[in-house]
Formats: sequence, structure tokens, C-alpha cells
Amino acid sequence: MADAAKRLAALLDLLPRVYTAQPRGSRVGSLLQAMAASLAEVDADLTRVLHDRWVGLANATPGADSGASALERLGAAMQIQRLAPRLTHDRWQRETDGSITVKFVSARQLADGVARLLGSRDALAALEAAFPDLDFTLSADGQNLGVRRALAWEPGEPDALEQFLPALLPEDAQAYRARIQITATILRQGLTSPRALLSLAMACLGTEPCSELVRRADTWIARGVPLGTRRRCAVCQGKSRGPCPNAAAAPVDAELTENPPQEAGAQQRRLPPRRLFMVTNWSLCADRPRVTLYGADRALAYPALQSRSTGEILLYAGTLKPGEALELYPQVEAHLVAAFDGWDAPAHHGWLAQHPRGRALLRGADGHAREVGDFVFHLRGDRFDDALSTFGGPGRPEGMRLGQLEQVVRTPLVQPGDNEWMLLTFAKPDAVFDDDTSRFAAHDALDGTRYALVDASGGGGFLETLLKSISGSNTGGENQESTEALVQLDLDLHWVARPPASFRMRIPKNGWVRRAELRGGLDLVRQELDRARAAGVHAALDFPQPLQRENHAVAERYAMQLQLVTREDAAPAAGELQFAARAAYRETHDSEDGRLTFSARFDSTRFDGARVQ
Repeated sequence: MADAAKRLAALLDLLPRVYTAQPRGSRVGSLLQAMAASLAEVDADLTRVLHDRWVGLANATPGADSGASALERLGAAMQIQRLAPRLTHDRWQRETDGSITVKFVSARQLADGVARLLGSRDALAALEAAFPDLDFTLSADGQNLGVRRALAWEPGEPDALEQFLPALLPEDAQAYRARIQITATILRQGLTSPRALLSLAMACLGTEPCSELVRRADTWIARGVPLGTRRRCAVCQGKSRGPCPNAAAAPVDAELTENPPQEAGAQQRRLPPRRLFMVTNWSLCADRPRVTLYGADRALAYPALQSRSTGEILLYAGTLKPGEALELYPQVEAHLVAAFDGWDAPAHHGWLAQHPRGRALLRGADGHAREVGDFVFHLRGDRFDDALSTFGGPGRPEGMRLGQLEQVVRTPLVQPGDNEWMLLTFAKPDAVFDDDTSRFAAHDALDGTRYALVDASGGGGFLETLLKSISGSNTGGENQESTEALVQLDLDLHWVARPPASFRMRIPKNGWVRRAELRGGLDLVRQELDRARAAGVHAALDFPQPLQRENHAVAERYAMQLQLVTREDAAPAAGELQFAARAAYRETHDSEDGRLTFSARFDSTRFDGARVQ
């Protein structure tokens, strides 16, 4: 009861009638009116104190005793601060001609504010580059900044001056109130779910999350709707079923991808043969890596890579000379490729579209490359005691075999976790004495030219001798002294991985998100995302350019008509029975001038940035 008249009426009901008969202008009447006004003021203060304890009713106006409002004090209790103006200033005012004048305490305050907003100390140049549709004028003392439109503004078009105002204003009170309510609900219910993370991002951008959350492959897709939309939406209130009616008008879209695919790799420099090295794959899925072998100071015949973890061997039946590089793009099984397919994943294993059986290139020192896929072999011998082994059969190419030798570009599998690899060299079965890369081997040498084992043109005998050469090669570990004289190669491995305990959030940077950036919304998303993620979880945040979509109505139509007429000629006359068939093709051409048409396909590529590690 904050009405003074109601308070006075209630007070008169409690007093004797001798007091109620006093005129309003008398001393008793004036005293009663003052008492009623004081009680009404106490009622208003008590009501405000009660309301200020609730986020939905708290006052957002700063109090006279302190600079913080009741709403800001409630947010501070949960460590949710209200966004201050990004461009710190003393005050600003709108002039009669529609321009804006911003006053600063000093020129240093302007330079510091522009540095925080745009990352440059040259205030005037940075503002003109960031807002090309505005004209900026700076006073001689650097304390007054004039902002006006560079072009005439017409109603219905985006106003460049209004787009600059978010840099001067604090966070809207209703947006701040909604952010506190959403964040408090998420803090109470849990932070690690996709809905919670996406809801935090929507609240930081000045929207509220739509209740409809869509799952597409490995990605959750959410929409941010304007504040107050959910109270008016029948679907969000549970009064109706069906798709969200506000989906088309949602100003913000966000995607959260769990364990997003990304490139991984390993390098080995001056790697000697018969030396074990570890390849670590931080991934939930296995993959076949791209391999690049770089030639050393002298030639190496029949280099091979063996995976001790999978029992596979990759062999190049040729000589890798100094300055050459062997580039291998492997054939990858369909079930391995499918593990990396996602809703918005970049094109992975791109070489498989044109080379489904892989590709092998030998790049010379001059940069020219030639195909050497016919000289690359893949050898595999599964073990029965392998926990990952499965018996193969018809239609199961990934199943276990007793032994397999294929002429195909297929690198050893990189399984999740640690993989033991080794670089091998095999005796060259078709070596001859007049080879320019040959050198004679002593009785205790680890490599060198031996007598020719087989003629390379022998066909099937070549594979048989190759197997004998492999089985007779010494692949055991050697000490450091015995490997110093061996050829040392450089090795690069690249593969696709899905890192565990990771997620990526993508928010297209449209006009709404750009205005939120001026208010500091993007930095707030980064902070909330870093605070909400669980310990040990890697989070990546991208603000890519939105995809460009155009709808072209096809006004022309092409039609073709086929008519088949069959007639039988059986006249009562002497002669043979005859049949006649006629197919008529007709095209209709309108009598008008032809039109010039073009056919084109647009490729829009997202450019990602602003990653949070």
C-alpha cells in the first residue's frame, strides 16, 4: 500500500471521530496527512527492498548512495558483471543536426578506449577504418569527438550512426537481467551439457535461447531469439507442438560440435633404419596418415615403414635418391572415412575423390613429380591374439587375413594412443653392379649391394622373391654405434583426428553479432565459455563469416515430346506382310529474340578465427 490517500483513509478509520472531523487545513489534518505520506513512503521503500531481492523485479537504476544498481549488485553476487561501455568516455550527447558529440576527460582516455575496442592507438584512423560510413572529427585538444553520417540516411536502411552507439552505451538493463536469469538457471542445473553452453552464448549476445535444440550428426544447433519471445511462443510454453515459429526470425545461430575433426601430425628428423619411434594419436578414431619421406645424403633402396602395433608394412620398391621426396596419399577404407564425417566438418581425405586407390608421387630435386603408385606395396599379417582382430569374409574388406600383399598405396593404420613404428630397408632384389646408386657391402655391413636376386621383368616371381627378402631382413633393434653409419631420413606424417574431451562452438558473425562485439559480447562469450567448460576439456570458439545464400527463380522451362505411331499394312493382295513405324520429334520455338543466359556455381568458404585454446 504505497498510496498516500489510501493510507490516510486507513489511518482515519483507526482514530476517534473527533480527529476525523478536523478540516484538511487544520493542524490536526495536516499532521494526519504528513503521517499518511510518511507511511506511504515507508511502504514504497519496503516494497522496493523486497523487489530488489529478485532478479526479475530488481531496480536497474543506479542508486544515489553508490554507483551500482540493485540489479548489478545481484549480478555481482554471482560474478556476473554488467558490460560497461567499450569506448570509455565522460558523456555524450546528440546534436540538433542528428550527429553525436562524445566528450572525453583527456586525449589518453580516447586512445585507451579505441585501443581496447579496435586494437590500435591511432584513434582517428582506426575509427574511420572500422566505420567507413561515418565521418569522425577530433578537436585540437583531443577531448571532443564528433560523429556524423558520411552519406544521407533513408528510413528503412541500416543506420550507421545507430550501429556505432553500442560502443558508447552500457549493456541494456533487460538484456543484463535476462543474462543473470539464464546463467543462474544453468549454474543450478549444470554447465557441461551442450544446451547449457549454447544458452550461455545466446545470453551473452543479448538474446535468449530457443527451447528447440536440433542435433545434426556430431553437431548441436541452437538459435537465439529476441528477449521476451519465449513468453509469447506457444511451442516454448508447451501449448503447441511442431517446429519453432520463430526460427526464421532468429538473429543468432550457434553450432556446438563434439570432438571436432582436425589435422594432426608427427615429424621425425634424421631417422635411422631399424630404430623404433613412437607415433601418438590423440584421437577417438583411427586413420591412415599421409606420409612424406625425404631423401638423405645418399640413396636408399627399397625404404619401408612398419607399424609394430598393427603389423602393417608400407614398401616403396624403388630407390630414394638425395634431394627427392616420396609423397604418399593413402587409400582409406570407407568405414574409416565415415568416422570423420560431420555436420560442418571441412573436407577431409580430399584426394580420395579423384584417387580412390590413393596416390604416390616421387618429387625430384627440381620440383617435378611423377607417379610411382605401381611401385608401392602394402603388406599385412594379422595376429590371432590381437584384441582388435575380426575375421574377414565376403563383403568385409577390413577383416583379418592370414597374410596379404597388395600393390596399393595404403599406409599403416594410426590407432588411438601410442603406435610403435620403424623405418626399414630391404635388399634390392633387382640390384645390378652398374647401378649408379650401388655400393659393395662388406661381410659385416648392414646395407649395400648384393648379387641380383631376380629379374624385375619376371612377373609373379618378383613378388615371391620380395617376400623372401622381407622375411630374411634383419629388423631387430640396433645400438647407437651400429646405426651411426646408416642413412638417416626425414619423415612427416599427417592424419585426421577427433581429439577426445573437446568441443568447438561456431557463431556466424552477422550484423547482430557485430553490434554485440561493440558492447563486448564476444569477449564475454569467451570468458563464459572458459569458465563453464569442465577441467581438462579443450574448447574452441569461432566467429566465421555467415554463408551467402541466394535463391534464383528459374523462369525458363525445357520440354520434349516423343510420339510413337505404329501402323499395320495387311491389304488383301499378293505380297509379304509389312509393318511401318514412325517416330516424330518436334520442337517448338517461340518467335522472339533469344535471351543471353549464364550458368555459374558459387563456392562460399568460411574463414575461421578468434580461437580460444
